[in-house]
Amino acid sequence: MNLMEETLLMLKSRENETAIINQEGAELSFSAFYDHTTKLSFLLRSKGLGENSKVVLLASLDWPLYCAIAACFQIGATVVLVDPWANSDYIEKALSQVNPEFLIISKKARLFYLKKSIRQIPWKILLDDLINDPTTGRLTEVTQVEDEHTALITFTSGTTGIPKGFDRSHFFLLSQQKAHDTYFDHHEKEIDLSMYPVFVLSNLKSGMTSVLIKGNLRKIDTIKPEELYQQLTHYKVASISVSPVILEKLVRYCEDHKKPLPLKKVFTGGAPVRRDICERLLKINPDIGGWVVYGSTEAEPIALVSMKEVVEKSEDKRAGTPLGRIVDALTYDLLPPPGKVHPYHQGKVGEVALTGDFVGKRYWNNEKAFHENKWVDEQGRIWHKTGDMVLERDSFLSMIGRKSNPIQTPLGDLYPVPVENQIDQLSGVKKSAYLQVQNKIVLAYEGDPASRLLIEKFFVQENLPCDEIKNIESIPMDARHRSKIDLPSLKTELVQGPKMTITHDSPLFKRLLAYTNERFPLVPIFLFVFLLTSGYAHFFAAWFKTSFSWQEPKLWITMGTVFLFMLQLRMADEIKDFGKDSKAFPERILSRGIIKLDLVRAVLYSTILIELIISALMGTSHLIFMIILQIWANLMAQEFFCKEFLDPKVTLNLVLHQFILVPLALYSALPFITLDHLKNGSGLFPVLLFLTLLYTVYEMARKTWSPDRENENADSYTRFWGINGALIVQGIMTVVIMVLMETMKFDFPLIYRLLAYTFSGIYLLSLIMFKRQTTRKMSKMVETGGSIFLLGMCALNAFAL
Repeated sequence: MNLMEETLLMLKSRENETAIINQEGAELSFSAFYDHTTKLSFLLRSKGLGENSKVVLLASLDWPLYCAIAACFQIGATVVLVDPWANSDYIEKALSQVNPEFLIISKKARLFYLKKSIRQIPWKILLDDLINDPTTGRLTEVTQVEDEHTALITFTSGTTGIPKGFDRSHFFLLSQQKAHDTYFDHHEKEIDLSMYPVFVLSNLKSGMTSVLIKGNLRKIDTIKPEELYQQLTHYKVASISVSPVILEKLVRYCEDHKKPLPLKKVFTGGAPVRRDICERLLKINPDIGGWVVYGSTEAEPIALVSMKEVVEKSEDKRAGTPLGRIVDALTYDLLPPPGKVHPYHQGKVGEVALTGDFVGKRYWNNEKAFHENKWVDEQGRIWHKTGDMVLERDSFLSMIGRKSNPIQTPLGDLYPVPVENQIDQLSGVKKSAYLQVQNKIVLAYEGDPASRLLIEKFFVQENLPCDEIKNIESIPMDARHRSKIDLPSLKTELVQGPKMTITHDSPLFKRLLAYTNERFPLVPIFLFVFLLTSGYAHFFAAWFKTSFSWQEPKLWITMGTVFLFMLQLRMADEIKDFGKDSKAFPERILSRGIIKLDLVRAVLYSTILIELIISALMGTSHLIFMIILQIWANLMAQEFFCKEFLDPKVTLNLVLHQFILVPLALYSALPFITLDHLKNGSGLFPVLLFLTLLYTVYEMARKTWSPDRENENADSYTRFWGINGALIVQGIMTVVIMVLMETMKFDFPLIYRLLAYTFSGIYLLSLIMFKRQTTRKMSKMVETGGSIFLLGMCALNAFAL
């Protein structure tokens, strides 16, 4: 068999009908999808891919990726996919289990080459080259494989965070596609929008048009509901399959703007779906077919329940979250709970276990995971244990919690979901979590602090245990769906204390304080400016043999002006890079709009004005150098009026930006030297080079990133030069600094030289450690080493000359 047999027939039969509409609105017909798929099959076969090949696919969720997946299925190759939300460590652990031989990667995804596990894949193929290849060759036959031949490996981690490779055979995927047709009532020529790749693949077989959801699926909570609504209405979408967090955004958008939602069907799942979302959706469109889908990586769908029934069943507040009845294509059982069940749960309680055609039979190369999650019965059927604890009444299941996270009480194990559901409905409560932390039973909630009294009253009325009620700014959610509570992170936060969370409604002073802590930490920056300015001043005073004094008022005024200039540079960068940084760092305060760009501009212009006034009051020389600084700072802000030319020229960009340190160093020294000193000075070039390189080394160290820190929307020297290139350049620069120190016509004290070698040695050691282990921790070590080198040398200039 081969699951692509039926799909290829469907692609041919639909001809010029639209198969996929991508995020930008570009359409690809079924016949074009067929043509690209059979071309890719031909090319991949010619490159040696076949029935036993394991292929990692790294590309954005667009039609070329789906064509590549289909082509690999057609030739019997095994596709390896990692979820878009996965971080670098997760990807490293996942791929180390599979040991793939081939990598198909798009140009936009080449940043992944920085990851060791990706570089180690022997054969690499550029997807763009395959798509654009002019060959007329096509492979229309499918490779026949065994039913249980692995078609796709994806990864699941449950609550452990450790990836397990889930093995999806051709038979499993075909059975799952048939289940989607049956239970989701798929019809040929319908238009569907989904955020899940497996649904897009199912739609191709069903002859449905797929609209690819607009937004960044790595951070699904940043998807904009207005853009989603525009897609739904513009393309006349009939059905959608999205996570609860996206559905809630869409519902809120329709409510706020009093817009209808002309959909026939809505499917949501992957996380608990609250009753109020269902109620609000049905209020917007009473005729909509709203369904909550219960499933997992290993089996999907497991159960379905209509949103109308969710509303009805939720009247029984102690029952938990309604899941519905197990689909008739699956056989299920409830395994006994691990311990005595608290009497609060009235009904049959157990762990859901399943067997059936679309229940996964194995994990990739992981017998331990199989024995922990599955078993074989006397009939040879493989059963899967979901880890979900449910309450069953009349074959209707309601989720009450996870087997691994009960709250242990003297009366028995208490599962949190029914309690959380009820507390979430209390006035002022946005989200709650009921859990056990270090032998204490805690209710953590997000919302109005005054709601504490209502929560206390609830526990008294229900006669349930609670040792502590904690109001926190934000309950952490899972990375994948942004709908399930991230229990490990929450427990850590409850033990270690919450981080300060800022919203648009926070007082301006609190928002400014949070912004400066994030982007311009005042105390560290002032310490840096103190050492930098006094170091420059003392160095030039010693070089020109003038008298240096800490009692000189102009020294401290100059420090204040340099501090403002540093703030000016930060504000200018924020404005210049706002578009790029908003994509790379959407969690930042400026990106989220908590601090407005207009306020940043106001701070920028105010600091420039103050700097010019102070410099003018201190004298002509100060004003001249401040004007030079402002001219160069403006050129930097405008990217020297040749952005496109400079962007790929990283080295030239670095030199141009670091050149501003020359007038800054001389400006800092003006309390003790004059323009005449500079006119008559000889041998200044090595001095200026020495002082400039000190800061340049730090600039490079702070942008020497491990692969998991890299971001296609943010610049780093390791990204442009590669890890080896960036480390070599920094090593050479450090050696040049030491050579300049030894060859300049200046009598450095012995203590100065010994400590300078110590600081440089620490920095070089951090580079060596990062070379040996390119992890986030070692990347931070390089930044720390660069800081020690820079601040140490500035301190020597300030105090050891």
